[in-house]
Amino acid sequence: MGVHSSPGYFKRYRMDVVLPAAPAPLPDLPAGYRFVAWHDGLLDAHARTKFRAFRSEIDAVVFPCLGDLEGCRRLMREIRGKAGFLPAASWLVARAKPVLAALEVAGGSLEPGGRAPLEPGGRAPLEPGARAPLELE
Repeated sequence: MGVHSSPGYFKRYRMDVVLPAAPAPLPDLPAGYRFVAWHDGLLDAHARTKFRAFRSEIDAVVFPCLGDLEGCRRLMREIRGKAGFLPAASWLVARAKPVLAALEVAGGSLEPGGRAPLEPGGRAPLEPGARAPLELE
C-alpha cells in the first residue's frame, strides 16, 4: 500500500496495556531466526527497521516521523530517553546477521500507573533476491 497524498481525518485511539507482574516468555520463532536483546548500540538498527517497515504505509501519513529515516532515529532516541524505558521490552528479530524486524513490546516504556503504551514495532520484509535490510555487527 502506498502513502496517500491527502490524509483527510484519522481517529486515533490510545492503545495501552497493564503489564503482568511476571514477564511473559518470548514466543517461539521459526528455525533460523533469533531475538536480539536491546542495547544502545542497536538504536540505529531499530530506527532503520522501523523506517523500512513504515515508510510506504498509512502510518507514515498519520505519524510523519515513520516516513523519514532521521525521524525514526529521533523517535528511537526519544523512546530510549523516557524515564520508564524498558530495554527488556524492545527486541530485534534476526536471521543469522540480517535484522528483519523491530519488536517493541509495549513500546519499550512504562508510564506512571504501570501502563505501557503500545507502539508499532513493524517489520521490514525481504523481497525475493533482495539484500538484507540491516546487518548486525
